[in-house]
Amino acid sequence: MKKRILAILLALLALLSLVACSDEEPPEENTQMVFTSRGDGTCTVKGITDCTDTEIVVPATSPAGDTVIEVSFKSCANVEKITLPEGLTYLTYNAFDGCTKLQSVNIPSTVTTIRSSAFQNCTSLASITIPESVTRVEEGAFRGCSALTTIALSDKVAHLGSWVFVNCTALTSVTLPSGLRQIPASLFEGCTSLTTVAIPSGVTAIEGSAFSGCTALSSITLPGGMLDIGSFAFADCTSLSAITLPDKVRMLYPSAFNGCTALAEITIPASMEWLGRGVFGGCTALTKVNFTATDKWVAHPDIGDPAPVADSNLADPVAAATMLKGELLNAQLYYGLDDPE
Repeated sequence: MKKRILAILLALLALLSLVACSDEEPPEENTQMVFTSRGDGTCTVKGITDCTDTEIVVPATSPAGDTVIEVSFKSCANVEKITLPEGLTYLTYNAFDGCTKLQSVNIPSTVTTIRSSAFQNCTSLASITIPESVTRVEEGAFRGCSALTTIALSDKVAHLGSWVFVNCTALTSVTLPSGLRQIPASLFEGCTSLTTVAIPSGVTAIEGSAFSGCTALSSITLPGGMLDIGSFAFADCTSLSAITLPDKVRMLYPSAFNGCTALAEITIPASMEWLGRGVFGGCTALTKVNFTATDKWVAHPDIGDPAPVADSNLADPVAAATMLKGELLNAQLYYGLDDPE
């Protein structure tokens, strides 16, 4: 009898527990992001691309208690504001690529690296603050941010990749780190609103296409230690009317000033060793090229043998400009060398 009563009581308790469980609400599904544990107490966060929320706050830890170390909201086209937690040390590759409505995002003070294409094609991002903790800004980090108007990189930035600001068509002001030694390739290519840039004093080289297509660039000052200017570095800078080459510049690579239709006069310093092919091609307003040293120049054409360039032609700035845009357009000019190598 006692066993029977005990069995009935246990059955009633089980029934009550089922009823209690049926009254509990199921856990709320996260429609903004997915947490993926790495099995070591940390996790990554990935945004759900069809999320319709315009504001997202990323927590420092997942619901399971893992520390968030990586965040990606690539192609989350509806988000306008993202708040990131302190503790992140990098922004991953393509982290916000294609977030076309993103207007506001904080970079935590713990971040040291902005990886390649992190903000690529964030076409509504008009401004962003880069904390002094950041030491690396990698390739294409802000490429295609067509609403970005101003940006400042602190002196702590030791690495600046190529293509970082390509086609940032609204960019008018940029502060570069003072320790920069070269302007990377295509850094400002297609920045059509950029009117001037302060190049740090320690820069010795401008790489290929660095300012190509900066159609509003009207003036730029090159530091005294400048040595080399790369291919297409200032190509199609149609507002550039004057530029002074410092007296240490050794090489102008092919097409360095190609298409600079407002450039009227330029002086080639005595330090110059090489003028690449087509360096002044398409410079329709160029009427004077002043060679400081007029002897020992040798032209290496595409076809035919190298031949000395007459001193008398280079001594006349008008004649020199005509030759460089005409018969010597496709030749390389070397100073004091019979062979390019």
